[in-house]
Amino acid sequence: MGTFNSLRVKMLLFNFISFIIIFIVISNCQKAPKPVEGEMEIGKINELISTLKGRVNCLTLSKNNQVLVVSPDMGGRIIGISTDGIEGKNLLWVNEEITSEDFFKADVPFVNPGGHRSWIAPEDAFYLDNDDNWSCPKVMDPGIYTVITSTNKSVTVSNKFTIKDKSKNEYNLQLKRDISIADSPPVPASELPGEIKFVGYTVIHSLKNLSQKTIGKDIPFVGLWSLVQISPSGTVIIPINPPPEGKKAYQGYFEPILPERINITDNIISIKIDGKRREKIGISPESSKGCIAYLSVENNNEAVLFIKKFSVEPEGTYLDGPWNVKRENGDAVQIYNDDGNMGGFAEIECHAPAKVLKPGEEETHAIDIYVFTGPLNNLKVIGSKIMGIDFNKIQYF
Repeated sequence: MGTFNSLRVKMLLFNFISFIIIFIVISNCQKAPKPVEGEMEIGKINELISTLKGRVNCLTLSKNNQVLVVSPDMGGRIIGISTDGIEGKNLLWVNEEITSEDFFKADVPFVNPGGHRSWIAPEDAFYLDNDDNWSCPKVMDPGIYTVITSTNKSVTVSNKFTIKDKSKNEYNLQLKRDISIADSPPVPASELPGEIKFVGYTVIHSLKNLSQKTIGKDIPFVGLWSLVQISPSGTVIIPINPPPEGKKAYQGYFEPILPERINITDNIISIKIDGKRREKIGISPESSKGCIAYLSVENNNEAVLFIKKFSVEPEGTYLDGPWNVKRENGDAVQIYNDDGNMGGFAEIECHAPAKVLKPGEEETHAIDIYVFTGPLNNLKVIGSKIMGIDFNKIQYF
């Protein structure tokens, strides 16, 4: 009997231990997997800030529910904007690779973070080598931007750098960005349809000649270039002046623009944006009216409307055009649609007319960005008011 009881106790103990082991295994299997290092979300402004915290310097500008995130360490970029406060959706395209620890290492090749940035033009002089290999000069972007002034509604950042073009001409430059959040929408609040949310800002970027040579005389011109990255899919809208006789309203840069992806009606160009085909077009300063729009429809007929406004000099000197093509003048407006190889984004771009800059002289160019979210029909009303065209007569993609 004693032996039997002993065996029974041992069996009970064995079963108990087996139960504990199985319980632990099952519990561990049901636990959520440990997040991979660098695996973070960046779709909302607070998530973006959390991801960048401790990696780069970020400044947050805000007024009511308008929010901008500016990073001096990322080329002086506006990397996030929202109409819904700090927990709202980031309405700019941002590269998901910024969640990786490797993204911010100094020895890795340049990868564009996204957002709204300032570069210099022309592209084929500063970004291409003699074999047409493209690279972004790191002294310019991300550069070493310092904060000159900062408040909760505005910030000024500056980058001083020396750069050579493809012909070995040397430039000593200062690229400065004065960024301020908008006080109000560009149309009176009383004229805004209901259910509309807004974020707006102004960027005044400037280029200063720090060398002893005159730019545009002793060495070739250099110009200011503004690029805003947006998320597909949607339609870019460009009102134009009728082109001069014998000239086209636009020119293509890379692959031919497929006719089913572009429409021109009543001097309004509309372009399909989907991040699936590499296309770029340019609009001459004579044809440009100094504004671009981008309309993207989301779920339940909710939409996002970007409007970019800037000055254009029809007789000005513009520098950028198709690579390695001799040109009389460059384009004032450019639209780029990526094919997915660089992230699947799109860009609405504008250039400032280049100026002769003596040593110590500076040129500036102001860009206003207005972004609205809300019902599609209401955004069409707003777009028509601001841009002076009928948004109901546009072909959308």
